[in-house]
Amino acid sequence: MDAGENSYLLFFSAGYHFLLPLSCVKRVTDMKERDPDMPLADCLELQEAGELSGQAYLIIADCAGRELGIGAEDVTGLVQVKEEQIYALPEAVRSSRNRYVDCMAAVGTDEGEGEQAHMKLAFIITPGLLMPGPVQ
Repeated sequence: MDAGENSYLLFFSAGYHFLLPLSCVKRVTDMKERDPDMPLADCLELQEAGELSGQAYLIIADCAGRELGIGAEDVTGLVQVKEEQIYALPEAVRSSRNRYVDCMAAVGTDEGEGEQAHMKLAFIITPGLLMPGPVQ
């Protein structure tokens, strides 16, 4: 890995792409294998009734010494993000619902090549700011 690059797990949940630092990812498993006592991270308030049904994957992460589950509809894989791909999240869009992110990154996709390559924005999760929601 080059200096100035960071490794992340790219996943999709609740209509958004997210990047979770690879250093805090313990494993990815099927949501059906979730221990009912495992707290889920309170991402975008997804733990409201009925919201977990479309989340096929469970990302188990170490967030500031706490093991939390994060639900995901799709897990794209590992990506390298360079510092110049990272942008601060404007204060105007920050709220209590997204308190665990303060920046986003432009991430390329496999669709197209060169100038035709597509970029998408993914929110970078700050693991220490994720809070467990109520256990379901």
